[in-house]
Amino acid sequence: HGTISVLPIERNPPEDKDHHINWSGKPRPSAHIKFPCYQHRKDESSPDLIGYFGTDQGVEVTCPAGSIVVFSSLTLHCSSANRSNTLRSAYNVQYGAVPLMSEDNQSFRHKADPFIVQSETIDETNQ
Repeated sequence: HGTISVLPIERNPPEDKDHHINWSGKPRPSAHIKFPCYQHRKDESSPDLIGYFGTDQGVEVTCPAGSIVVFSSLTLHCSSANRSNTLRSAYNVQYGAVPLMSEDNQSFRHKADPFIVQSETIDETNQ
């Protein structure tokens, strides 16, 4: 889908009229900065949500076709606008110490997949 530009956390915008912080994540063991989670808004010109409204062009990550760029889900990206009528592709991998369940507690939330626990999948553990 092309080159991506990401905004290093040190250049994150302060909370202002365009950048409302919903919550801040705990800093990683070696980090000195909390990771803010900015509220996103619908992009009127595409199906995407936008979380960054500044002028910083970020750091362009250029790599060969078929490559994967890995960064925190809390990293703001400042790539050009999505000019297609489809969502941008993303693969978001996150870990939770306990399963994140739906409101009715009958299924995993947000398309979560069972994880291996003590050499068994969650499904095998629940049997």
